[in-house]
Amino acid sequence: MIKIDFDAEAREQIFAIQDYIAHELESPRAALKKVREITQAIRLLETFPDSGNLLTNIYEKE
Repeated sequence: MIKIDFDAEAREQIFAIQDYIAHELESPRAALKKVREITQAIRLLETFPDSGNLLTNIYEKE
């Protein structure tokens, strides 16, 4: 099984998302929910590494 480690920059970006939702949008509960959704989606790649779209496929559609 693949193990995904979050580097410092990734953690900072996730915390920035949480901070923005909690403070700018004044919704701490939604902030925690969104961070949980993001991390669960990333962790899903450990089990299913070939799931989802390749970044190049997303840009080709536009």
